[in-house]
Amino acid sequence: MKTIKHIICLTLLCLLFQACEIEIADYPQASTKLFLQCCPGPQDTTVIQLYRTIPIGSRYEGSPYLSDANLQVKVNGVIQRVEYADRWVGSVPTGCWFMPTGMYDNDVVEIEASIKGVEPIHATTSVPAEIPDFQYEISEGVVSVSFTDNHQEKSWYGLAVICERTVSQNDSSYVETGYLTPIQEASGTTGMAINKNYLDMGFNGWAFGGRRSVVRIWSSDLFENNKVNLHMDLGDAFWLNVFRGEYDEVRRYKVRVYRFPTEFYKYAASLNNMHDRYAIYGFLRTDVSYSNVTGGFGILSGWNVKETDWIYPKKD
Repeated sequence: MKTIKHIICLTLLCLLFQACEIEIADYPQASTKLFLQCCPGPQDTTVIQLYRTIPIGSRYEGSPYLSDANLQVKVNGVIQRVEYADRWVGSVPTGCWFMPTGMYDNDVVEIEASIKGVEPIHATTSVPAEIPDFQYEISEGVVSVSFTDNHQEKSWYGLAVICERTVSQNDSSYVETGYLTPIQEASGTTGMAINKNYLDMGFNGWAFGGRRSVVRIWSSDLFENNKVNLHMDLGDAFWLNVFRGEYDEVRRYKVRVYRFPTEFYKYAASLNNMHDRYAIYGFLRTDVSYSNVTGGFGILSGWNVKETDWIYPKKD
């Protein structure tokens, strides 16, 4: 029996050594791609992030910014004027492209981009329909929104609350603005997490107006007969401690309701999966995030929003 075991072991060792001599030449070759991120909507300025990816195991010595890219943007088939920000310009970060115009309902946006030696990219999207007028109720701890929507199919609804806080003491006063976070956020490690019925996502201020906010997003599939009801228990924002001791405080709020297309949700959800469910264990997913950019990576997705005027809450 021992002799048979020895023969088997020697045979396996010979096969192993033989395998080491075989050169594996047919494996996937990483290549540089373009990454695009743009969310055209009703904001005054449309920011376009365009970067070059760097494959694992390679280095790129040049600038990460693509000021020399060939970038063309069309809205409803008409070529638009785009500019490059070589320094921080208003709400546009350094190294981004931008259009000094916003979009309207049902506008079709196309972006093409290329640089030397890299496959060109193309993406298209449309700005979704405007949010209908909605009824709302807001107290110190909760916000509820309801409306009837005839454009409900394949929509995702977002809800956010902005708070303006005026603090005064003696003859001094201070005003600051922040986004309130949901008091019970879906668990996650990046400010972006999926619950059974909704997604909590952190938005950068340049993309969606104002400082960074957490927006809760629901699928239209959760609602029937075109009746939409959104409800969120409110937490608080990060406030500066400007005064010591007793002070007076007045708060007022704005309620924002967003509409996103399915492609935006797929992108946000795939980022959540990639970061929250694997990164905490030290692993990265083998598949990449959702993308609707042909020839590259990223997202081009329209959005729309409607907000209230400043309102004062009911006292609980």
